[in-house]
Amino acid sequence: MVVVIALLALSFLWNRDSAEAVIALCLALLAVILIDRILHSVYIVDDATLTVCRGRFTRRRTIPVDSITTVRTVRRLFTSYILIEYGASDHITAQPDNPTAFIKELDRRRHITTEPTPNHSDGI
Repeated sequence: MVVVIALLALSFLWNRDSAEAVIALCLALLAVILIDRILHSVYIVDDATLTVCRGRFTRRRTIPVDSITTVRTVRRLFTSYILIEYGASDHITAQPDNPTAFIKELDRRRHITTEPTPNHSDGI
């Protein structure tokens, strides 16, 4: 995708028309944003939350682990990603380096937070 956008920007610059130069500049900016998103995406899973940071140009999203309802892998023609559904009808996608380990860790954290805590009454 990034390669296609970069080639389009280059082809618009090749003609040296001012209108096409503006289009090329917009496409180059889009390519920079996509490359930043690809290189700087971070997924942090701790005891109670999943934090998703997709590069320097977007804000962090924090999702409570106990509100996650479904975690599944979606495969498309040229790509695959993890679809995380949470809350009433919200969803977010993730593309971690190790999808299997990411899903296992999310499932493990979900089960830890949803298990009832034992009642330790001493009968006193």
